[in-house]
Parts: sequence; C-alpha cells; structure tokens
Amino acid sequence: MTELFLEATPQLGNNGPYRVVYNLIEGRFEDNTVGVTYCTHATPEFLYHIAEIVNRWDGPVSVAVFAPGTDLFVSLSVLYHMCRCLPEMSRVTIHLIVHYKYFPMESRYSVVGSKLLEDLDFSNCSAPLNLLNGRFETFRHQQKLTYPVNTARNVARIAAKTTHVLVSDVELLPSSNLVPAFLSMFKKFKQHFDNVSPHATKPELQLKRYVFVLPVFEVEATVLKVPSTKKELLQLYSENRAVYFHRWVCLHCQRFPGLQKWLQKKSDNEDTPLIQPFLIVHREYPYHRWEPIYIGTNSEPLYSEILTWEGQQDKMTQMAEMCLMQYNFVILDGAFLVHTPGVKHRKDISPNQTLWRRPYEWENMKRYRNIAQTLLQKYTSRRSCKI
Repeated sequence: MTELFLEATPQLGNNGPYRVVYNLIEGRFEDNTVGVTYCTHATPEFLYHIAEIVNRWDGPVSVAVFAPGTDLFVSLSVLYHMCRCLPEMSRVTIHLIVHYKYFPMESRYSVVGSKLLEDLDFSNCSAPLNLLNGRFETFRHQQKLTYPVNTARNVARIAAKTTHVLVSDVELLPSSNLVPAFLSMFKKFKQHFDNVSPHATKPELQLKRYVFVLPVFEVEATVLKVPSTKKELLQLYSENRAVYFHRWVCLHCQRFPGLQKWLQKKSDNEDTPLIQPFLIVHREYPYHRWEPIYIGTNSEPLYSEILTWEGQQDKMTQMAEMCLMQYNFVILDGAFLVHTPGVKHRKDISPNQTLWRRPYEWENMKRYRNIAQTLLQKYTSRRSCKI
C-alpha cells in the first residue's frame, strides 16, 4: 500500500491531518442497495465489539478504524482473528484512517505488536485478555493523539452502499430483527407520505427531511443477556436494572420526547416485534441538547471533523444544523439500541478523573461557537432552535 491509496476525508479534505483508505477489507452482502448499513468506528482495543454487532445486525456493517503508526498492525491482527472465527464478518467492510504524520511503517510492526500477539491465539477464538482489560497501550495513547470521532463517522457513513444508514457507536447493540422490520415500516411510511403530500414543497413535507430515531438504553453489568426485544427491555426497566442511556451522567443527552409514553406502550406483537412510528418531533427547546441516534441517508449533514471525542458534545453541530434545516425526527417504537452492559453514575466519577478533558472541552466549545455562527448566517429560518 502506497500513498496512492490515500484519499481525503469527507469534510475537511486535504486541509485536515487525516487520510483514508476506503475498503481496506471489503465485505459482501446479498443486497447492497435497499437496506440499512450499520456505520460505526473503532480503535484497536474496541474492535471486538464488532462481534456482538454482527451477531445481531442482519445487514452490512461499515467500520472506520483509526489506526495511526503501529496500531494498524494490531488492528489487522485482531481483524484477521475475528474473520477466522466469525463467518458473519463477511458482511463487514473496514476503512482505515491514518494521521499523515504517523503513517504506518512495516519495520516497526513486530516490536510493538509482540505483547499483543503473545496473548492472541490463532488456534482458538478467545480474545486477547491484555487488549480487553485495557492493559495494552496503543500507539495513539503513546503519542497522545486525539480521536477523530467525527471523521470516522463520516468515513463509515459515506462508504455505505445502502439506501439507509445508521451511524452508531461500536458499543451500542441493536434490537433483534431491526433491518427487515425497519424496511417494512419505511415502505408503509413512504406510501402514506406519498398519498398525503404528493407535491410537497415545504421542508417539513419532504421525506428527505425525515430521520428515524432509535431510543438508547443501558443495563446493569449483572445482566447476562442484553435485551433484544422491547418486552425484555421493559422487564429490566421495571426491575430498575435498565435506564435510558446516560441517565445518571448526562440527563439531557438521550432523554427523548415521549419517553414515559414509549415505556408504557407494549409491543403489539411480542413474538415477532414490529417497528412503528411512535412520535414525530423537532429537536427544539427544551430538547435542544438531545443527541439522537437515527436511521437516515447520506443526504444528512456531515459531522464536524474539527471536533474531537475528547472534547465531548461532538455531534451537537450536526444536530443544530438539522434543527435549522427543519428536520423531522420520527421516534420509533419496537426498535432500540443498548449500550454494552454497565450503568455509569456521576458519583462514581471523581473530578480528578475528568480533569484531563478540560483543555479539549474548551477547544471544542470554541470551535462549536464558530460553527454555530456560520450556521446562523447560512439558514434564515431558525424555528425554535436554540444554538
């Protein structure tokens, strides 16, 4: 692989510090057009989460891997291990993101990756403990490189070949039967929409301004089986073993409109869960800091690539722009995402543990303000958008 394989990133292009190799490993799927691609991102230590996703997701998966320097060797070793063990990996396409200052160098691979390989047994499918328990130090951490989370989201999304995309995080597991149930629902939704507004010109009556929200939850670490149906999720919720995502650390982040009514509504058919539109809302005050995860298309605004994961609130500029563009958010019933088991509590996080984030948070905040001013100049209709 030479620099001829490198492409610019979707938003910053060659003005940013990152370069992309698309389809480093190309997946195969029967129908790559009508469907939904699970688009996500990872670094070497999070790649094994893909195993849980492909076990639940019945569609193609697009993963952008940030692997500067010797992290590429580690990533390829892990992926090779997973591909040998999981036939479902055939549906996964891997894209590589590198930092132009830290391009992978083959001569350094064996030395840095040796500690990992000591624990990576290719004769069985056990994951390496030193990678799972966080003891393996990646090249990114050694060099103190920030994680370009939005670059990765953009790369994974624009590489998808299906009509719809779900841009999610690698630790979020989808409910069962999500893809076929969503496509069935969307077909009916579109038919109804076409009958009601065949000559729509207003933004709120244009189907391209609709996205479909998946509520996100988290469950206690003691839960052995991550819920795959709403019935299972509601049972855990009734036992106080499940909450909406970030309930105890960020009250507004994933609290969606109609939450209590959503929880009270039981599935019409619990044996074969169906997906139905539950509520159509705008991302406006008092939900102006809500960060929904949704199924959309590649026509939605890109994520800002100058915002880092370390600085947090990295999806806020895209959300602000979608509000200004008068997007309709269709909250779905019968479909959801669940974070890898373990509920976070603010009381368990000491100020010293998050002190390192402060410089990054200030930087993200300054960049957000500049982006917000540009958006306000670009869009004249502001509705109730609180930027």
